[in-house]
Amino acid sequence: MAEEEAPPPPMMPPREESAFPSLGWAAGGVNELFDGVTPKTLFQAQVSVRDGLTSQGMGMMQGPAAFGQVGLQYASPLGNLKADLVSQGVVNLSLDGFQPLPIMQLNTQLAFMSGMLVGGQLYSVLFTPVGVMTGGANLYGQLSGEFFTGIQPASYPGNQVMLGVHTWGMPGIFGGYKAAIEWSREVVVNDELQAQCAVTAAVTKPYLMNDGEPGTHSFTLSAYHRMSESSLLAVQVEGGAQGSVMSIGGSRQLSEAQRLKARWTTQGILGLALEQSGEKSVLSLCGEVDSTPGRPLNPKFGVTLQMSA
Repeated sequence: MAEEEAPPPPMMPPREESAFPSLGWAAGGVNELFDGVTPKTLFQAQVSVRDGLTSQGMGMMQGPAAFGQVGLQYASPLGNLKADLVSQGVVNLSLDGFQPLPIMQLNTQLAFMSGMLVGGQLYSVLFTPVGVMTGGANLYGQLSGEFFTGIQPASYPGNQVMLGVHTWGMPGIFGGYKAAIEWSREVVVNDELQAQCAVTAAVTKPYLMNDGEPGTHSFTLSAYHRMSESSLLAVQVEGGAQGSVMSIGGSRQLSEAQRLKARWTTQGILGLALEQSGEKSVLSLCGEVDSTPGRPLNPKFGVTLQMSA
């Protein structure tokens, strides 16, 4: 009788990308806007079963790829305990927000398939007087480290400068770093945000590849301006080995429940999204076409539904 084959391990991330979260604050407003205009079919639901216990599910299809997840989360005294059933029969068990010390937070996750351990990672956060340090490691030997800090000049109220560096890799095989700096300014009147703007510059550089060749660097320059509660504009330039692309976008509040979002790139891609908000739900209809004269439109459509109860 043939021996049962072990299940294949989950797909590894691209070698030029970190396997861990990196500098999530950098250009956050721009990334959120552009992601909302990217066609995909997404469903998210969250239901509060009782105090401290939440059920949540998610299904997504983007192009030919599909992904689904359903699970439970319990807010325990040690942190958030999670159990999730993921596509292809993977079961994730995790503990988020465990604080062994007031200045330290640990997040752990184990992944099982067919009763076998196929993945796991440990992610730590350390709050220091000069900034936040994070570190991560997983069972595949991938390592990650990050430091970021912020400065708020007392003579310029409402202004802030954030800077940070993220590095990742596998010892002796490959790795890289990402560095970012962001200036932001907020105008607050009577505890209400009236206007907001931010400029972010980031560069990513893989420094050693599997084949021994140095990686090519890439960069992004982003600007975000919220003129009022109802309208905002954003622009981003991305450059790398394949050339540079500029994206311009914005959003406008049409009514109390409706918001229109748009994005256009120098590659000719035009995307629009109409967002309808309810008391406990958000529905977004999104479409994208190639606006370059002489080319096929190649339309793409997506629907995103988020619900809570």
